[in-house]
Amino acid sequence: MKRQLSREQTKERLLDEGLSHFIRKGYHGTGIKDIVDSAGLPKGSFYTYFDSKEAFGGAVLDTFADRGKLKFEKAFSQASDPIDGFKRFFTIMRNALVDDDFQGGCLLGNLANELGSLAESVTPHLAKGLSGMSQLFAGELAQAQAQRLIRKDLSPETLGDLLLDGWEGTLIRAKANRSTQPLDKFISLFFDQLLHP
Repeated sequence: MKRQLSREQTKERLLDEGLSHFIRKGYHGTGIKDIVDSAGLPKGSFYTYFDSKEAFGGAVLDTFADRGKLKFEKAFSQASDPIDGFKRFFTIMRNALVDDDFQGGCLLGNLANELGSLAESVTPHLAKGLSGMSQLFAGELAQAQAQRLIRKDLSPETLGDLLLDGWEGTLIRAKANRSTQPLDKFISLFFDQLLHP
């Protein structure tokens, strides 16, 4: 006999399926039916947890950002210094893209490409997720500056924005080329040369 999922487990399953579908097919390429079918749930159950696809989209983006933050913190908890932490984090992200056969990437970046046609209620979640990542980067870059590991002529906030923007662009190239070369080149160039004091 199949065990019944709790409310929280059901909601989590819907969010997991949303992440999987949105990252591969985009926001507009994914329907509610796709989500509930993949989750093995009746369509009506979706509306028990989310008022609309837009509300669901915002929750999926928030979940992705929260999970990204946890991966970031885990990479840094195992690092010898901030630069090592960044290299660990980006290597984890690189390997995830390879494991996903270059189909995934960053949900925030993927949906930012749909920004013009996303529902207005979804875009604040996207902006919050991108801003949150940039702030995480800036915090660790400030530590790296304090430890004299990287250049100090640019603010950590500017470097954090540059790092995020560069990484998102590099993901696009890696997916288009189906190659890790752009990712490997970016990690090496950014941390070993561009940030060098």
